[in-house]
Amino acid sequence: MKSMNIIEFSENLEAKMKQELDNLNADQDELVKLGKTLTSIRTLISDLKAFARSYKFQSQTEEIQFFKEVKPVFLCQYFYYKKIFAIRLFDSFKDVKSRQANYYMLLQQLEKSVAKNLVFYEYFMSGNTFMDQHYFTRDNKNHMSLDRDENFSTGYDTKLAKILASELVKNYIFKRLDQTDLMQPELTWTGSKTDLIELIYALHATD
Repeated sequence: MKSMNIIEFSENLEAKMKQELDNLNADQDELVKLGKTLTSIRTLISDLKAFARSYKFQSQTEEIQFFKEVKPVFLCQYFYYKKIFAIRLFDSFKDVKSRQANYYMLLQQLEKSVAKNLVFYEYFMSGNTFMDQHYFTRDNKNHMSLDRDENFSTGYDTKLAKILASELVKNYIFKRLDQTDLMQPELTWTGSKTDLIELIYALHATD
């Protein structure tokens, strides 16, 4: 029997994540659902990390695919929902004016983050691949692992996940600002890594 490769394993985890999120009780409090979402995604990331520890990549192409297109999607979802949880928790205690001020402050922070990582950001916005070996393989020994685990990170995979999450958070905030009454919206998740990757190309670990 052929053993499962890391891409197949990741796809199974992603399907599980989508199913778990789809099965959340629609009648539950939003913050409770967000908390369960974070717990679920954190567990799946731990499963992915455990598999990756004992896995030998079959090629450099597979390693790049994992650290560029697979792992960042899981981390992106975690970073995104973590930020939304913080935003909704803040909103639950504040009036409309305070909420709006917080949204504009967050947008400024996101803008500064883009400026700080502009070269890396532009690399992905352009769809280039010539630096993939540097960014998405563990051959680069000079990087500072953002996951504090060099066997499970190239450093830049987490940075990419944060860029993706920031774009989703930005879009979320814009939608909130468009709601004049700032009523609580329904949160949804597509579960598609393709959508997320396409989002960053089209302008759009864990703690």
